[in-house]
Amino acid sequence: MRVEISGFKNLYDFKCDFKEGKINVIYGKSGCGKSSISEALLNKDFENNKSVDFEGEVSVKVDGSQNYDISVFDRDKLSDYVINKKDTNFYSILVDDDKALRKELKELENLVQELRTSLYQSDNLFQEYKTVQKELGCSSLTKDNKLSAKSKILKLESALNTTNKRSYVSQIEKMPNGKLKWIKDGEKYRDSEHCPYCNLRLSKSNAKYIDFVNKFEAKAVDKYIELHDKLPTTGDTLLAFNSKSVHAAVHIIRNLQIAIKDYENIANKMQNIDYLNISAYVQTDMTISDELKTFFPDVYMAAKKINKKNKAVIGKINQAKNKTKTILNKRVQPLNNYLRALDIPYSISASYSSNKSIKGYKITLNNDVEQKDRPTGLSNGEKNLVALLMFIYECKNNNNIIIIDDPASDYDDYRMNQIYNIISKELKNRTVIVLSHNCAFAKYALADRYNKGLVQYFTNINKKAILQIIEKDDFNDFDEFVINRIKRTNDYYSKIFNLRLLYEGKRGFVYQYLSAIVHCASKYEVETELAKINKEEKDVFNEIYKKFPQLKEIQFEEYDDKKKISIRDYTLIEKAFYIREKCNDKDIKKELSDMIHLNQKLKVCLNPYKFEYRSNNLDDYLKENNFE
Repeated sequence: MRVEISGFKNLYDFKCDFKEGKINVIYGKSGCGKSSISEALLNKDFENNKSVDFEGEVSVKVDGSQNYDISVFDRDKLSDYVINKKDTNFYSILVDDDKALRKELKELENLVQELRTSLYQSDNLFQEYKTVQKELGCSSLTKDNKLSAKSKILKLESALNTTNKRSYVSQIEKMPNGKLKWIKDGEKYRDSEHCPYCNLRLSKSNAKYIDFVNKFEAKAVDKYIELHDKLPTTGDTLLAFNSKSVHAAVHIIRNLQIAIKDYENIANKMQNIDYLNISAYVQTDMTISDELKTFFPDVYMAAKKINKKNKAVIGKINQAKNKTKTILNKRVQPLNNYLRALDIPYSISASYSSNKSIKGYKITLNNDVEQKDRPTGLSNGEKNLVALLMFIYECKNNNNIIIIDDPASDYDDYRMNQIYNIISKELKNRTVIVLSHNCAFAKYALADRYNKGLVQYFTNINKKAILQIIEKDDFNDFDEFVINRIKRTNDYYSKIFNLRLLYEGKRGFVYQYLSAIVHCASKYEVETELAKINKEEKDVFNEIYKKFPQLKEIQFEEYDDKKKISIRDYTLIEKAFYIREKCNDKDIKKELSDMIHLNQKLKVCLNPYKFEYRSNNLDDYLKENNFE
């Protein structure tokens, strides 16, 4: 099978062959374009990912065709499999392979932000209405949404309904603040015939007036007169102090109380939403009444949009749950066996409804008596492994080409080996392409005697993609590669540079001797330093033979600082020693130093003489200075 990609990101002209029905591995350093391969095959936004200065259209083909079926596991795929949850109505493991659920959740998140903005902008008005409500003693409703009989506004309405005399009402309305209370306080001194304030004889009309006044609560009257103009009305309607207006005010306050209750419930929901787990929010709709629409129209419209979106999200959740059931059906036990093999202390189990049908799946900590759903207890690495296992099982339900992009870059060798074994077993006879910047997968694939897929080393330097076949013998102990190189070369400086590689990290007089030559010390300086410790060059060579008996057949020459050097036939790692001493560019010098010194960290590695890596910057430098 041949994959051809042209003009996508840093893949200007990529051509690669793979063996069908086998595990193929592409190993390369970070940034070389491995992930671009999977992105291109997924047809990810060709217009915005077109290679810089590339002429022509982006082209992606498999065996010469633009029509192919592919399944890709990469970082973007992780969230398709494990969705955290905080409520028992929603389940931890969901498969959202077409990203429809994620799209709906993103839209829901935007709507939630819109609602929060509406709440923030309406807060001053809300607080003003709350004050009016409290001052008029109307802070609660009965079960059937009526004002409590103890509400001051209802008592005020009741009192006003006891007379038809507008003059009585008008006098109360015109009373200065506190006078009504003063009149009511004098009631206890009143007899049947005399005024309690001036002790003069009361007329019948005045007695009726005082009786009428005493039916009012002074605070209710004062507060209504003070606040009635702050009550919201429709059109040009104005509230006054009369039975008709107070009756209208009762209706307004009752509706306002319903709106405030809805507003507070919505605000509380917004406070409790976790943006990282917003799917938990869709379990219930928000109550949005006509009263909320009247008094807080922006909040009403924003909440209405969320309720509508909730239905779409719930539909996608149900689709994802059904997809999950399809993948995990009869596979939970083998999946849990793999979790144990990977040292993940969790198990996956089904959740059942009352009719014994599976309604979802949950992740529980092993030996957890309460069997609580604990997806949030998983580390990111463990979640990734659960997602990878889910992806592998999903692929068993199709015949697609399978790409796994860096499946185990953050794990130890044991887990990486287990992951390879799982892929090899579960995806047997499938065409699999593993992209990795860790050479472990290349080693495992080469060591797998049942797998004959292609294992390739990928470099991509200055628009040129290079793929080299890796054979089993290309992995070895680093020292063995260096020793073999020393045996093959007849060049003096090549031997010195490679001996210096052998002694990287092994301090002592041999290391100092080799380093002095590498740094272009004179013959006199080298001999002088050796003499300080009572050594000669022959002692250096004897120590090398003692440390590396494989080199006893090699006859090493004494140092001659007049000897000319030609690096034309050197490998890049050998050239690095020479060029570093001549180079004044700090960045180039650092890259060359890293190339020399980092080898001490390698034990079993890819042959550094056959498989080279360089940055675009270093590649340009080598060409410009004729070091190629």
